Amino acid sequence: MRKETKNITLSALLSSLIVVLIVLGTFVELLDITVAAICSLIVFVIKIECGGKYPFLVFLTSSVLALIFVPMSTATLYFIGFFGYYPILKFVFKKMPKALRKIICVLIFNISMCILMFCFKTIFALQNEPWQIYVALLVTSNIFFICFDYLLDVFIFIYIKKIRPKFKKH
Repeated sequence: MRKETKNITLSALLSSLIVVLIVLGTFVELLDITVAAICSLIVFVIKIECGGKYPFLVFLTSSVLALIFVPMSTATLYFIGFFGYYPILKFVFKKMPKALRKIICVLIFNISMCILMFCFKTIFALQNEPWQIYVALLVTSNIFFICFDYLLDVFIFIYIKKIRPKFKKH
């Protein structure tokens, strides 16, 4: 019972932190994808600390609250469209060979980005942009994703080896 209460409390706290970060990310439009990536790290912490259903519940709760507070935000769409559930997928694909896992993750990312670009074009009524802008966005977002995926692996290592033991002592 005590562990369940700890998991629920940590999940609720970090869900609210995700929503706060997404709200703050809407004020500076250049930080939208960065904020979504930082929120992804928080989902990863929940996956490591609580496991089970909690990462999905944090993603779901944060997504619903972000849609309520900032529905027309690109940070919200990036989080819901890919970065919120990517840490969960990363653990699912963990047992696959590394090359296959990377290919599948890049493929899922590109499918998600294409769907998001379609949403941006329809929801935000972006009608007159040339197609080259979308190609440039896809290329730069792929570079961002490859860097993010690498840094996510580094973050996991640092979190498990350096940060987590400091919290376990108390």
